[in-house]
Amino acid sequence: MGEREQAIILLLLATVISASFVMLGQRNRINELSQVYDNTRFDLNYLEAQYNHLYESYKELSNQTLEYRRLIIQLNQDLDKIERYEETWRTYREKYEEVLLENARLQGELIMQEYGDNITQPFVEPRKEVFRIGDTIAFNVESEMALYGSHFEVYDPNSTLIWEGDPLAEWVELYDYWVPPYYGQTAYMEPMSFTENYTLGNWTYIYWFGELKMGEGWFTLIEAAEDVIAIGVTDLSDEEGFVEIIPDLGGPITNVSLIAKEGIGSQAEPIFARDSSCSNPMWVPIITSIVVVAIFILRKTMRGDPSVQLLV
Repeated sequence: MGEREQAIILLLLATVISASFVMLGQRNRINELSQVYDNTRFDLNYLEAQYNHLYESYKELSNQTLEYRRLIIQLNQDLDKIERYEETWRTYREKYEEVLLENARLQGELIMQEYGDNITQPFVEPRKEVFRIGDTIAFNVESEMALYGSHFEVYDPNSTLIWEGDPLAEWVELYDYWVPPYYGQTAYMEPMSFTENYTLGNWTYIYWFGELKMGEGWFTLIEAAEDVIAIGVTDLSDEEGFVEIIPDLGGPITNVSLIAKEGIGSQAEPIFARDSSCSNPMWVPIITSIVVVAIFILRKTMRGDPSVQLLV
């Protein structure tokens, strides 16, 4: 075999070997890609399963949303029905009260026809002699019989009719006499309450049964309790010479500990020392208020101010 043939054989062998290495590399590459494909396919299957699960959850939530929407619509319809029921109830309630009052008037007319003027005058008085702004007026009535249809008229200090009471439709037998409950003593189907726009002073009332005047009297209307305290503190701050007693009372009351010390004197320390519970700062404003009001009442009494009697 010549050199040329040997060279060709070596070249062919080298080509085969090179091709074998190339094929081996391609096979390894194919194996790697196959592994990647398998992994990717597994991931795709997992994602597909997750997607199906999420889709089923979405459909379930969608169905729940539709159900909730249906329930909301039903609730709105029920609320509309409740509002209509409430409106109907208020209408019937008003009609019932009107019928009740009319029934009381008719009963009163029957009593008047049966007894005429031979009706014993009942005991009548306001539930208290002095009312404040914000109070509701009512009367104590003790009668030998239930005076259905009777009513009160209330006049302010200017003799202006403020309330013409509704006919008394409810009566309760108590021992040997009949009484109308406070809650049934109304005017225009509302409680007779004093508001800030009413005139202070002596008011009058008349108790009627038909054309018969069964009682009359008067009571006093004064300002609200909080207004009395506010006015009292203002008067104290404006008193001549009072600044020398409590220097810091002219403005906002902030130094309450100093006021208590100057107002009570040296006796305050033994009191706090005997009882440790009094050492709480919350007692200082209370004691201060008592001292302030006491000094106010004392000074008004020395001047002969009649408003002190109302305050007490």
